Amino acid sequence: MEDVIHAQAMAYLTGTLGDNAAGIRITGIDTGGPGPRVRWEIPRLSRPRVSDRGEIYRHGVTDLISRMIALRWAGGQEHREPPPESYLDLHRDYPTVFTDTLETPAGWHWMLEAAAEAILEQGVPEGSRTCQVKQKLGTLRWYVRGSTPESMLLVINSAEWLSGAVCEHCGAPGSVRPGGWIRTLCDDHADQKRRR
Repeated sequence: MEDVIHAQAMAYLTGTLGDNAAGIRITGIDTGGPGPRVRWEIPRLSRPRVSDRGEIYRHGVTDLISRMIALRWAGGQEHREPPPESYLDLHRDYPTVFTDTLETPAGWHWMLEAAAEAILEQGVPEGSRTCQVKQKLGTLRWYVRGSTPESMLLVINSAEWLSGAVCEHCGAPGSVRPGGWIRTLCDDHADQKRRR
């Protein structure tokens, strides 16, 4: 199981950060909690690298990947399937984070739950509201209004970047696939889409 988790964590990382993942490595996988948590070594960059979407927050993305994997693999030797009505579950379980309904595919459930947990740990500021959470052009768009601290924006931006490496259907590592509707899919779901 640890080899599979290691491979998935690295696939999420490189799929999200690309060249910005340089030097980041897994130092261990803690299996003592409800789900396996990936521990990372993140070397300091001498010069921050920039992507076309702005500066990449390596610590935010790696933390979110670790949290997502723990939720996806919680309680067993196999990863869990996302709930079919993920958007309803997330809205019900995290009403202070997702103050409006979500328009997201089920495969992003564990990523969004991980983001919600990270935000709750920091505290949701009074007056902060989620206006919309949706998929657009294969990646997550998460809009907020009101008082939104930098720490919350870091989690939201990390989730938006990570979404381009998480299959919309099953939550496995994936990539943005063009053709018709732009989707983020794993190889298996991309093959199914091509066969249709």
